[in-house]
Amino acid sequence: MMPSSSPTSMPSSQPSWDPLDFSVDENEFGSFGGMFTVKANAKISVISLGIYTETVSTNQIQVYTRPGFYYGYEVNATGWTLVLDDASLSMLGQDNETHLDIVDVTIKQGDYQSFFIWSPSVDIMYNLGTSEGTLYSSNDYASFYEGVGV
Repeated sequence: MMPSSSPTSMPSSQPSWDPLDFSVDENEFGSFGGMFTVKANAKISVISLGIYTETVSTNQIQVYTRPGFYYGYEVNATGWTLVLDDASLSMLGQDNETHLDIVDVTIKQGDYQSFFIWSPSVDIMYNLGTSEGTLYSSNDYASFYEGVGV
C-alpha cells in the first residue's frame, strides 16, 4: 500500500549551503522507489532532493516523509506525509540530476527523518551500499544514512 496524504504547506525560502553529497556516480541499480534516513546535525529545512533516473522521460514522481526511521514502515502508510506529487516531472536520466522541490520539511537538531521517493514508471537509480542504515555522508548540517531500493 502506498502512503497517502496531502501537503500542508508550500516550500519557504531558505538560505542555501553546499549540499550534502548523497549521490554516487555509478548508478548501477534502479527501482521504482527508494527510502533513506537523514539526521539533522543542526536545525535544517529540506526543500529539495536530487535524484538520477534510468531514462530521460516525463513521469509521475512522489516524495513522502516521516519522522524517525522508516524501518517497519516500508509497506505501511502510517505516519508518512506526502511532500511532492508531480504527475509530469521531467526526469533527466542517469547523467543529469533531477531536482525535486518538496514542501519544506524542517528537522530539529538531533532528530531523524526518513524519505521515500517513488515513481510508477521510471527507475530511481542507486548503488549498492555496505549495509542498510550505515552512515554514508555527513557535514555540519546533516548526516545521510544508506537506505533501501523498494
